[in-house]
Amino acid sequence: MNDSLALILVKAKEVNKWVPIEYLVKYDIQEVDLLYLEDKGLILITKSSSGDLLLKLTLKGYHYFNKWANIFIDTINLIKTKTGGICLWKNAYRKCFKMNLIY
Repeated sequence: MNDSLALILVKAKEVNKWVPIEYLVKYDIQEVDLLYLEDKGLILITKSSSGDLLLKLTLKGYHYFNKWANIFIDTINLIKTKTGGICLWKNAYRKCFKMNLIY
């Protein structure tokens, strides 16, 4: 699974929100076997009232993917301090959350 994708799902779980699957397309969600992850008890999949698919990590999935997310965050912070750059995924997540794209 894409590191950015795992991080978005972890952060959404921390605030108890569902993530629309169409938002995750640019993070290569189509390459992830969602039914396998659901069978393993790592994610929940549901439909919104408008018929859109929504994803949310289970507690088991949160603990599993949180390890990835912490490594990814440490790497981003290291790059940020070394280059003085900005962290693009944080900005994308905040924008999405403010626009109520994450339920």
